Formats: sequence, structure tokens, C-alpha cells
Amino acid sequence: MDKVTAVPALADGRRPRADRARQVADLLRGEIAHGRFGGGRLPLDAALAREFGTSRNTVRDALDLLRDEGLIERCPDVGTTVSGERYPRGLQDLQPEGDPPDGHAGPRHGEAA
Repeated sequence: MDKVTAVPALADGRRPRADRARQVADLLRGEIAHGRFGGGRLPLDAALAREFGTSRNTVRDALDLLRDEGLIERCPDVGTTVSGERYPRGLQDLQPEGDPPDGHAGPRHGEAA
């Protein structure tokens, strides 16, 4: 896992958690777009907090923002996954059950075989 630059703090060393969460969400959004999480699973909250130099609560807030955008899914006891990874080839490539693999569904109702 590549090291990401820590989220910068204000001059006095503090930054409101909501601002930091938006910054972390922006960084994660870019990493997702560039395929950093190729397996579709993001690291644990604690690992992301260490990587970004912020608290787990800030990371959770950032992940909530990305979940609200539909970019990720968060499941208890499973983890955080990139939403698009469930169908990496796209929904257009999925076939209904029972269709032959070549994509030809056979004659339609009322047609001769």
C-alpha cells in the first residue's frame, strides 16, 4: 500500500473534523478512481487513520461521505468495499439465469425453434 500524504492541519495544529473528513474523502475518492483498491476492499479504518495521520472517527466520517455518494459500501463484520467492484465488467455483461453462454436466448415466445 502506497503511503499517502497526511491531511494538513491548520496553523495552530488543529483542523475541524468535518474539514479533515472531506479532505480524506477527496483523497480516497481519487485513489478509488485510480484503482488503488484493485481487489475492491479498502483497508480497516484504523489503518486508514494511521495512513492519513488522523483519527478513526475522521476516517469513518469520510467513509460515510463516500457511502452517501454510492462510491463504497460499508458492512459490519465484512468491511468497506468499492461499490463498482461487484460487477467489474458492467451490468450489460450479465445474463439472466438459463441463457446460454453465447448470449443467444433461443426463440422468443411464439416463434418457431
